[in-house]
Amino acid sequence: MRVSSSRYLARYMRKNFSDEVLGPGSRCTPWVVGPSNTPAVTTASPTISEAALAWNATKETTNPAVLEAFVKHYGDSFFANLARARLDELKAAVVTSPQMASIPPPGQVATPTSPKMVGPSPTRQRAVLYEEDNTDPKGKQYVGSVIWRTEQIRASTGRADIAVRADIDIPDYKFRMTMSFRPNTDSSLPASHTAELTFILPPDFAGGRVDNVGLIVMKYNEQARGTPLAGLVVKVTDSFFLEGLSNIAAERTHNLQLLKERGWFDVALVYVNQRRVIIAIEKGAPGDRAFADAFAAWGQSPATTSAR
Repeated sequence: MRVSSSRYLARYMRKNFSDEVLGPGSRCTPWVVGPSNTPAVTTASPTISEAALAWNATKETTNPAVLEAFVKHYGDSFFANLARARLDELKAAVVTSPQMASIPPPGQVATPTSPKMVGPSPTRQRAVLYEEDNTDPKGKQYVGSVIWRTEQIRASTGRADIAVRADIDIPDYKFRMTMSFRPNTDSSLPASHTAELTFILPPDFAGGRVDNVGLIVMKYNEQARGTPLAGLVVKVTDSFFLEGLSNIAAERTHNLQLLKERGWFDVALVYVNQRRVIIAIEKGAPGDRAFADAFAAWGQSPATTSAR
């Protein structure tokens, strides 16, 4: 663990955990936080239904606990009825198929594991977790790493596709997360792409769990002020959040430019104890290569004009 200077960390949090993350008109004071004065980090969008976006991420799951969490959170929506029907199918399949015996019982969520790497060790890029501390105005900084790669996935249409995946590890903070970008193939969902954020935290994690996540922000470098990807973030489960990127033509083009041209990502979090954190993630050459390969496979070529 490395504790940064007061001036650097305060400036970093003030620049990066503000309007671009919290939404237009929001204000926050670094290191001063409480249940009554902490704004939500998710910004709304009239073009994407939260329930529809969350259902898109969960409709093919074989984990009953995920579906039960969806029903609990979106119980009044049309998609909750679909989730209940899917849950009934899975429960019936457990009785009729021995292959379903490996599905975790309701209330027990399987913990995601990092994929096994084959061949030479992958190149690690820089990842930094910036945490505010109510007892220390200097705040704290924890340095870790990120591994970028593409992975084979199966789209909702059934055909094979690829996604861009980042595995982030902050060892001294006992914090791990994955971030995965893929094109949206569900015509019922008004999103061009989706970004899946999965948090792998120990049971005794100091923050409890992640309560809210801001829009993903793209930056030129670690200290620069960034620009958020246009879209909407929804909470699917306690450890899984999804951002649907806007499918409006101008915003879609701008999002792709940001993903291509900017070298750093920021992900702002709020824990259940209301403490705020920013994860800064370097793309580097491996990330650039992964996105280039993915854009080629997706048949998408971001415009060459610079994203502002």
